Amino acid sequence: MTLACSTCGATFPKASAYAPEVDLCTGCGAAVPVEASVAEDRLLLGSHPDLRVSMVDGPPRHIDAWARGGKKLDYWVATQGPDRDDIDVRLTLRIQQGTPDKVAAGMTFRATEAGAYGFRIDANGAFQICHWAGGTLESSLVAWRQTGALRKGLGKHNQLRVVMRGVHMRAFVNDVLVASLHDARHTAGVVRITVEPDDVDAHVAYTQFLVRDASE
Repeated sequence: MTLACSTCGATFPKASAYAPEVDLCTGCGAAVPVEASVAEDRLLLGSHPDLRVSMVDGPPRHIDAWARGGKKLDYWVATQGPDRDDIDVRLTLRIQQGTPDKVAAGMTFRATEAGAYGFRIDANGAFQICHWAGGTLESSLVAWRQTGALRKGLGKHNQLRVVMRGVHMRAFVNDVLVASLHDARHTAGVVRITVEPDDVDAHVAYTQFLVRDASE
């Protein structure tokens, strides 16, 4: 499906996954309305005894996730396929409940059974970029660090964006570049929304999830 921007006149393909009610113009960044019937594309919600995921009508419409703490698990809230190599992903979320520095929420990308990359934040103003081998967090490509680009506190909206072409990865928080690096371990895979509670239960709302092939 192709969308047209009334602000700059550009046309562009609709992003995949969960983009409730609006998409973002690839030319100027303006919000473009999307019919609700086409807002969800190949989105598979997570299923686990300690995870509850639901679609909430809003306003605004969002994916709601509750995860039980104490298990030290990274839960898959939703998965969007098919496998992609070069990607441009935007995820807007707010951590609603949990100790601010003990709940990590974000995304994994180029995810397969062999592993994935991860980009996640907490509610205390920090982010991490990591590498998963199988189901195990193997290493941090960027260790947890504070950034002034994040809005601190529970209930605050923050947007994460990852653009990866080939081995070059760029990560943004609220449109501020926070990391640029190269890594060749994962070449293609699906994109997932994730949440990891620590010793406390977590509640996270995901209000936008846009996935598209990265353009040159």
